[in-house]
Amino acid sequence: MVTTRGSTTLRSIVSTQPLHAIRSAEPVVPRRVAEWSSSPRGVRRPNKLVPRTLSLLAWLAAAAVATGIYTNVVADDSALRQRTNELAREHAGCGERCHVGEMQGRRTVLGYDVDYAIDGVGKVHVSCRRSALILGEHACEAQSVGAR
Repeated sequence: MVTTRGSTTLRSIVSTQPLHAIRSAEPVVPRRVAEWSSSPRGVRRPNKLVPRTLSLLAWLAAAAVATGIYTNVVADDSALRQRTNELAREHAGCGERCHVGEMQGRRTVLGYDVDYAIDGVGKVHVSCRRSALILGEHACEAQSVGAR
């Protein structure tokens, strides 16, 4: 046996055991895993349903937020802009004869707001919201804000 400063080295441990004993040794398994795999009556396995359910809900919420951002903020809004323009002109009462001096639009996840400054009429505010929070058609309403 080889010793170094009073301790046994790995070489001395390996050399004291026969080779067939080392190969046939059972793998070392942590105690908790061994208890779960044997599954005696008194030992309960950890409940994986709650973490999986929470993970699924988190993924669904992330998908809903991503869908809301895409459909309400990123996607093309040219048809909605045309509709709000027509609604503002109709609300002002001048139709195609209206001259829009300025238009300011705001797109958010929850809606679409546009302010039109129509010459001779004043400001018209058009607000659009979806029927469902992230999907569905936009329902728009116009209101006069007054001239500045």
